[in-house]
Amino acid sequence: MTQFDLMSRALDTEFGIIEQVSRMGLQPGESDLHYAVAVSQNPSAISPHSRDMPLPRADRQAAGAGMGWDAALWSTLGESLERYSASVIEPDSVTIARGEDLEGPILSPLSFVLFSEEQYAREGFPYLKWTPQEVFAWTKTMRLATGEEYWVPADFVYLAHAGGNPRRLDKGYSTGLGAHRTPALAATTAIKELVERDAYIGRFLVGAKPPRVPQSILRRVAGQAVERLEQNGLELLCFDLTSDVGLPTALCHIILPDGLGIASGASCQVSPKAALKKAATECLHTFNWLIDMNRWPVETTLEDIHDFVDHVTYHRRPEAVAQYSLFLDGPEGAPMMDVTPFEGSPGEELDHIVAAVEGAGHPVYLSDVTSSDIADLGFTVFRAIAPTLQPMYAGGDAQHLDRRRLRQVAEFNGLEWSESLINTNPHPFP
Repeated sequence: MTQFDLMSRALDTEFGIIEQVSRMGLQPGESDLHYAVAVSQNPSAISPHSRDMPLPRADRQAAGAGMGWDAALWSTLGESLERYSASVIEPDSVTIARGEDLEGPILSPLSFVLFSEEQYAREGFPYLKWTPQEVFAWTKTMRLATGEEYWVPADFVYLAHAGGNPRRLDKGYSTGLGAHRTPALAATTAIKELVERDAYIGRFLVGAKPPRVPQSILRRVAGQAVERLEQNGLELLCFDLTSDVGLPTALCHIILPDGLGIASGASCQVSPKAALKKAATECLHTFNWLIDMNRWPVETTLEDIHDFVDHVTYHRRPEAVAQYSLFLDGPEGAPMMDVTPFEGSPGEELDHIVAAVEGAGHPVYLSDVTSSDIADLGFTVFRAIAPTLQPMYAGGDAQHLDRRRLRQVAEFNGLEWSESLINTNPHPFP
């Protein structure tokens, strides 16, 4: 199936899963990158546990980028399909119950890295600490290493709120979603994103400065992007984020002139070169977005930060860029380049990734969130869950300050644990 075969089946302004796909033209100052935006239909399924509440158009948008148009279009369509599918709660997919009344093992919300006791005790704190007596919507997930099934709160699986309790355990995020026509590739995409976000936000929250990848390596791996930026007086900065999981993970930034923003991109792959290339592409995508933002400036204060867009716009000020840059002044190095790239079938790659994450002490679970209409297109959508990895956050009241994973990150990076390590400044990640 080509991208155009998929669009012929999924794209229709009235009845399609995707109602619009737009190829975005480049404007002066933007990097030479192909990217597109798609808008899905309202992802609602009528059931006893849901209400038909159409999402705003902005919340149904998905974007993708690539060095070629084919890659950009596949990225955009995949992002749109996975977000749509994970927002559809099929009638029989959830059970409303108290945790203590469920039959079978539970993946306890208390095992998830979420919030500190101080946060829960704060007046007006929006998220609920779970107890077995609380009523929630539950769904099933499977531990990949053993094949055992567990009940898990549906809010950790679906993007839409599944009901059962007016309060949530955490804000809903798309991290850990993966879509593909090959199920194993959907699963690996989902798990690698969890590892990538843990590697970035864990380091950031404890101030563990990542080693900066030498320009000589960048020129070999992503020379085209480096040269294009240099022609415009800009520099691609890349860093080795690889965590105790051991899968090559890279972070790339472009700092705009005069401190007018920070473009960011990150990636976890089974090959160091692939991680750097993908992180660079994601960074260039954010760079183009920032260039466009700066044409329509919006002032964002600390109190205004609620979602990822706000995190980006907050850093469109020199003082915020200067503060964040302290995180980037670590030593030069790229230990991940010593990792032997894994080669094998999609199924073998999945086994390799699961073994790496589980071997670092982090159980990995997978939930199938493929809606019936997405399944008809031949795609599978998975939600990966790794409760003990550090989750990404958006918003000043949503930092996950449970110390369990943060202590591990500090120890792995050679830092002696102290409460003073915790960095409560906002990150610039999109």
